[in-house]
Amino acid sequence: TAFCWLMFFLVTPGIHGFLKNHRELPSGRDYTAEDELTHRRSTTVYYWTLVLGQIAAAICTTTKAQPVGGTSGYGLPNRLLNATLVVEAFFSLLVMGLPPLQALFDMAPLPLHSLILPGLALVGIFQIE
Repeated sequence: TAFCWLMFFLVTPGIHGFLKNHRELPSGRDYTAEDELTHRRSTTVYYWTLVLGQIAAAICTTTKAQPVGGTSGYGLPNRLLNATLVVEAFFSLLVMGLPPLQALFDMAPLPLHSLILPGLALVGIFQIE
């Protein structure tokens, strides 16, 4: 969750202006189209970071005493788990990238840096574990 919120605040385009402008939204005032886009982007960043964090946690929990990588690492021998993780990432990218699915799940397209930087959640979780 910490990584999700960190990415929410650091990589969502326009989030700081959005939060500054909407500390308190007066009753009856609607969001602008730009506000709606920022909100949908923020939920998309949070979702993508959560997915990457789940993938990292799944990989890390496959072993208790051995590292996954490095010369003494055991690698990723569980083919079913590996395939499931790839499918999870693929479908998540589809949901975030295809307009009909974006509309269904209330998401918005992200700039490249907002797709790449949440990968730090993977690295962070690997380091913690």
